[in-house]
Amino acid sequence: MTKVELLSPAGDLERLKITLLYGADAVYIGGQSYSLRANATNFSLEEIKEGCTFAHNLNKKVYLTLNIVFHNEDMQDVESYIDKVVACGIDAFIVSDPFIISYIKNKHKNVEVHLSTQNSTSNYKAVEYFKNEGVDRVVLAREVGKTGMQEIIEKTVKYVEQTSKDLSCKEKKNKALKKSLEWMKEKKINISDTELEILIESAVNCL
Repeated sequence: MTKVELLSPAGDLERLKITLLYGADAVYIGGQSYSLRANATNFSLEEIKEGCTFAHNLNKKVYLTLNIVFHNEDMQDVESYIDKVVACGIDAFIVSDPFIISYIKNKHKNVEVHLSTQNSTSNYKAVEYFKNEGVDRVVLAREVGKTGMQEIIEKTVKYVEQTSKDLSCKEKKNKALKKSLEWMKEKKINISDTELEILIESAVNCL
């Protein structure tokens, strides 16, 4: 059976570290440019580098969202920004713009490209198209249900990802709390109330 990656958002460096220490396989973050994670503190280049080093020491990964709708004025410095983020050690970019996909795959072949849910990919033909364009992972549209996702996987043999945006915040928080407590009980980990709240907030935070 394919191992499922537990991926969590991290709004700042402290949340990144706590989330990875308490079980996440990878985190996704927003930089101070080109990200839709407007409600998060977001990361400077120095913080991205520190976060990547911390994650890699745990054999874990960091992904950066680069998923705004790019207008002409956004294009001037984006290539330089991508290069600087790659130098910080980022493992993948979460993107939606075709040019950004092409630039990363041509310039930084060892860095993965994940197609953002903002692209609203909902069918296997679209997944096959992006696969041929070099995309390593597709984050499906929020509207894709279990049956649709299963068909896409069967027909593309592609690493897809699905979010749980349809759950209410209360439901998500309860599920995150239960999972966190079960995991910490198994690992015999003691945690303060503040650390637990940060961990749960990371687990239920949305793009």
